[in-house]
Amino acid sequence: MAKFLADQASQFTVQLGSGNDRILQPSYDVFAQDSFRWKPNFTINIGLRYTWNATPSEARNRFTNFDPATGGLIPASQPYQQNNLLFQPRIGFAWDPGNNGKMSIRAAYALMTQDPTTNIVSLMSGNPPFALPISANSSTNSITAENPSAAVVGTSLGPTAIAPNFADMYAQDWNLSIQGQLSATLGLEVAYVGTKGTHLQLIQNVNQPFVNNGLFESTRPYPTLPASSQIIPAQCLAPNPACSYGTINLYNSTGNSNYNALWVTATKHMSHGLSFIASYTFSKSLDYNSLSTGETYFLQNSYNPRGDYGPSEFDARHRFVLSGFYQLPFQGNRLVSGWQLGIVTQAQSGNPLNPTLIIGPGPGISLTVRPDIIGTIVTTGNPAQWFANKSAFVSPCTPAVPPSKLPTCHLGDLGRDSIIGPDFVNTDFSITKDTKITERFNLQFRSEFFDIFNHPNFGDPVLNVTSASFGEILSTRFPTGDFGSSRQVQFSLKLLF
Repeated sequence: MAKFLADQASQFTVQLGSGNDRILQPSYDVFAQDSFRWKPNFTINIGLRYTWNATPSEARNRFTNFDPATGGLIPASQPYQQNNLLFQPRIGFAWDPGNNGKMSIRAAYALMTQDPTTNIVSLMSGNPPFALPISANSSTNSITAENPSAAVVGTSLGPTAIAPNFADMYAQDWNLSIQGQLSATLGLEVAYVGTKGTHLQLIQNVNQPFVNNGLFESTRPYPTLPASSQIIPAQCLAPNPACSYGTINLYNSTGNSNYNALWVTATKHMSHGLSFIASYTFSKSLDYNSLSTGETYFLQNSYNPRGDYGPSEFDARHRFVLSGFYQLPFQGNRLVSGWQLGIVTQAQSGNPLNPTLIIGPGPGISLTVRPDIIGTIVTTGNPAQWFANKSAFVSPCTPAVPPSKLPTCHLGDLGRDSIIGPDFVNTDFSITKDTKITERFNLQFRSEFFDIFNHPNFGDPVLNVTSASFGEILSTRFPTGDFGSSRQVQFSLKLLF
């Protein structure tokens, strides 16, 4: 806020030109599946799908790619390799070991491929010559909103690139479950579920300053657009100075993920007026970057993506859900009969937090990294200050001595998503009254209480280490009016006929 009021910014970007496109993406699938009963109590399911996904193209050939081999811009009618060997087998079985319908053992495995994501190729029409993205960075926040173009020295390009060997993402799913009948109305299921994601989309800044022995250098691999580039904007030709390169985001498919979970579910069918489903999940999800959830923080070190391997942004280690209904046993006149109570409650552990800060290891270079930790991280549960010791988070840069020199910056040693944020707890409650008026007409009254205990579900704290508000929680998990945000009560009257 202080920087905003002082009209000081660290980055300015603008795009000259529209960068409109019309993407063509044919895709063809063929599949076969069958199930057969090997024995009276053993059924097998098998299937095979084959997918041919064409590489997305632009109808007017308005794609431009960055070529890491030459450092220049090249036309790219089809920006990456064809993915056409996409065989996806599936197999599973269901077994009733007692052959009496009281127990079922199931297992399955499937390999599934995702269609190409057109949003990554659509960004390529924003590259020169059809559009010209210009950016400026300042580690000293010297860019002003009044006249940001004053910070642009010459023209700085930030093209979007796609790796030529980009491959479609695929996931391997497997599970094993045992379901048994404990009584005439009570069932229990225990399951193990696993998923392995391969060729997940990652974004790497291939023009990140070199990293040597863990230290950031002040030079980049691609300082300027070379004169040998097949595509050169007019702003980059003489007598103008050569266009410099800023951040160059390369989309590739080198990411991986894995998810493993234990599920336990108890089901109570309606008897004596009561029915419920209770489930508990113990799980862990790991990846390089949770881009699919909107995670905006990219790799700390583009030269070592595995250094960001850690809990997924959406990881929740423990989750419990209970839903049930109870028909009150009162019988008699229309006033006392027809009452029903309902409840849906859930509780889950918090999602990971990823504190960051911006450093400037070189002139015009601005990088988002994680901090160093110089003590034990202690969380308080207090929204006014989530971290008990903010001083444990420090910049990974050593101030320059003398000040005329550049600071020495290294990779932050805090692991990605290694801190757990606020828990989530919510209970919804309902009271329903059905009143039979005639054989055809039924009057239903409902009163529903969302977040009946008005339990505060906090959002994430401010995670910018250099902010004066670092560690403070400034909002709830969801906007007011949404699920789990605050107690809300509603009444309804319905005539059924």
